[in-house]
Amino acid sequence: MARGPDVYRMDAAPRGYVCILSYGSFHDRPDLHLEGSQTDAHNLANTFSKMGYRGHAHFSLTAGQTRQQLAKVRDMELLERAGCAVFIISSHGEPRRHFLTSDMQTIDIQWVLDFFKDSQCPYLKNKPKLFIWDLCRGHQEQECGRGKTHGELCGRVDEPLRDVMCLDSSSGGFTWHAFSEEGTPFIGALCSVLARHAATKELSELYREFLKEYATAAPDAVPQLTNYGFNKKFYFNPTKKFFHA
Repeated sequence: MARGPDVYRMDAAPRGYVCILSYGSFHDRPDLHLEGSQTDAHNLANTFSKMGYRGHAHFSLTAGQTRQQLAKVRDMELLERAGCAVFIISSHGEPRRHFLTSDMQTIDIQWVLDFFKDSQCPYLKNKPKLFIWDLCRGHQEQECGRGKTHGELCGRVDEPLRDVMCLDSSSGGFTWHAFSEEGTPFIGALCSVLARHAATKELSELYREFLKEYATAAPDAVPQLTNYGFNKKFYFNPTKKFFHA
C-alpha cells in the first residue's frame, strides 16, 4: 500500500467499521419485499470481515430505529480507533433522494450524510467515509410523499462534507433491476471486485474494475461515484490474513 501525505492512513486495527442497513420487508406491503436482501448483507459482511473490518448488519429497521442505530454508530468509541467507516444501505429509493424504511416512512439521504459531518462525528474527522447506496425503484412514484419523511438537517447547514465518497447503484439514485434470491448484481459485483483486488488496488482503480464487472451483470445500469472532499488516495488495505483467504 502506498503511503504519504496524499494517501489516507489505513493501518489501524480494525481497518474500518462497516454498518449495513438492509431493508427487505415493509409493513403491510408484501409486494415490496426485496428478495435476496439478506443474501447481499451476508456476502458483504463476509467480504469485509475477511478484510479485517468490524461491523454489524441490521435488517428492516423502522425509521426511528434507523435514526437510533446511526446515532449509536456515530458515538461509538470504536470509530476513534478505526481507519475508516463504510455505510451500505439497501432498500427502495425515491426520486427525492430518500430511502424507504420498514414502517413505510422515508429518510433523507442528505440527512444521513450530514449526520457524519466533522462537527457531528469527531471520531471520523479526517478519516475516509464511504456511503454505498443500493436503492431499487420498487416503491411506486405515485406513493412518494405519503409516508412521513424523517431527518432534519444536522449541525450547521453551511458546513461542507469532507472525506466522503458515495457510490450509487445508478446515476439516477436508484436502479430498476429486480432483487433475486442470489441478491443484487450491484452488491455481487462489489463483493467480487473487493475479494479479488482490494489488497492491491486504490479506490479509483477498484471503481474501474467494478464498472466492468457490473456492466456484465447489469448492462443497463449506470452507477455513479460522487466525491465530497475525498481528497486523498484510498486503499482498503486488508489485513494480512486476507491474502491467504
